[in-house]
Amino acid sequence: FIALTAHDMRDAVMHREQQTRLYRRLEAMYGIAAALSELTDLDEILDRGLELSMQALNADCGRIYMLDDGGTLHLVRYRGISDEFAEAVAELRYGVGNVGTVAKTLRPSLVNYATSQSQHRDACLAEGLCCSAFAALKIGDKVYGVVAFSYRRPLDWTNEEMSLLEAVGEELGVAIQRAQLYDRLRTSREWYRNLFLLASDGIWVLDADGNILDANRALEQAMRVPMGDLRGKSVYEFLEASHIDAVRRWLDDILRGEQFKPQQLTLRIDGGARTFEVHGARITDAMGKPLALCILHDITTRVRHAQMREALDSIRARIERQRSVETMLMTLTEYLASELHWFNALLLFKPASAQVEKLVVAWHQECEHGGTGVRRLIIGEPQLTTALLSECFRAMQMRKPLVLHRSSDAVREFMERCGLSTPDDTSIFSLS
Repeated sequence: FIALTAHDMRDAVMHREQQTRLYRRLEAMYGIAAALSELTDLDEILDRGLELSMQALNADCGRIYMLDDGGTLHLVRYRGISDEFAEAVAELRYGVGNVGTVAKTLRPSLVNYATSQSQHRDACLAEGLCCSAFAALKIGDKVYGVVAFSYRRPLDWTNEEMSLLEAVGEELGVAIQRAQLYDRLRTSREWYRNLFLLASDGIWVLDADGNILDANRALEQAMRVPMGDLRGKSVYEFLEASHIDAVRRWLDDILRGEQFKPQQLTLRIDGGARTFEVHGARITDAMGKPLALCILHDITTRVRHAQMREALDSIRARIERQRSVETMLMTLTEYLASELHWFNALLLFKPASAQVEKLVVAWHQECEHGGTGVRRLIIGEPQLTTALLSECFRAMQMRKPLVLHRSSDAVREFMERCGLSTPDDTSIFSLS
């Protein structure tokens, strides 16, 4: 006796086929993620992403739209459709039609053109398309565009397949975001690199040992070295030995991230020197290693101008003091010229030597001409005559004897200039 039981296996076979398609698509999905993860250029991501996605979803045609800030979806990539059809659907509005609605709602959609009244239905049917599946290129609530997969045969997708479609859109969205971030990073790097190279102030990057890892053109020109020659050198090669310890200390402060006050630094350059005002900040390299970014403002001219101002101020002060001395001596000369009888009294005294007598007679003759010769003598040798005239003035005021000794430095220098000398520390002459 044999009993046969028949079961309808059609549902099981259909389910098994759906699972097989899903597994294949999931496998393709992993392939998409792996391939796109290695790409950073947006054009390569769009081309490669559309190709792999069409293979994963077994699509006949594919389109990628990118959303701009004005709310327009632009067709940037397409495969399997004619150029005429691509031109007809090249620009779509956000929130309008199948593509615009998916961009707004962020939910995937499957449209059958035979039964729907969607936008561009007639153009799609004329192109031979039966249905299309749409997914937003998104990360969370951020949408970058929409991807559309079209088929020339009817579709009946399960919820799992719609989820896979949404995952494809998200994976493309992640890749697009990464490409945009890399593009911004490249732009920022180029911008900051140009800013670094073209800055009017000198800039260098130092490691913890004081080695110059990078330097811009302004610093190379200021230090008179060929382009690129500063890299790899030690900053201590350009310092005086007395400044090395101080530079090591403030370099350590920068690397520790402490607040750094501007410092003045003098660098040796081709036998000369230039002075810089240094501003520093802590940065890190790609591996997180701390580095010191230093901006060097050349203040050599300013320092030299300050030194010149100090020298001029010193000269001006000496001139003013000289004028004060000359004014005092002129006043003293005028007084002595008005009191010629005191000089006449010198003639009544027998000088200590013939040289003194000759000098006294010369002074007396000068005074007889109104003291102008005395002025010339005083102005010509102010330091040598000040002491002598002062002693004469005090002696005449106090009506006391005038005694000039060799022990006075000013008198000794005056005597040497006039060729006067005595063998011992005795009076040259006395006036009583």
